[in-house]
Amino acid sequence: MRWTTFRTAAVACVLGGALAAPALAWQAPIFKCQTPQGVTYSSTPCPGAKVINEPPQRTRTERTEPTPQDRARAANRAQLDPERRQECEELEALIVREEAALRAKGAQATADDERPLVQARLRLRDLRCRGFGSAQAANQAAAQAAAAAAAAAGSQPKR
Repeated sequence: MRWTTFRTAAVACVLGGALAAPALAWQAPIFKCQTPQGVTYSSTPCPGAKVINEPPQRTRTERTEPTPQDRARAANRAQLDPERRQECEELEALIVREEAALRAKGAQATADDERPLVQARLRLRDLRCRGFGSAQAANQAAAQAAAAAAAAAGSQPKR
């Protein structure tokens, strides 16, 4: 039995290396060189070499640039009056605290423990803090909140 497990692991390693090799080879450029003996291809440049397969240029996303979801949320919040905007921010902070408290309780969390979280999420939805422009999106959020409440209560939601 041990030999079979070892053999399986060895085969998996060999196959994994074989599958990864072409991907790694694509990373290195290949140069086409004209020599007195004819045309040669190499991974090292020679005088007058032409690059055959230029690796794709990778762009790095700025870490300070907001994500599309954050930009959409900011645009939606800009349309809210200042009181609602403030309430949205307070609700989001409350949701983070309540989620952390529920995670800390683990399996001992009850539906009563989750009620403030569900109420905060529903109020966040009612204020349209997250840009719920359609009834479908609002219904999805409500269904997720109900499923989370049911999970905390220990029952399985019907699908």
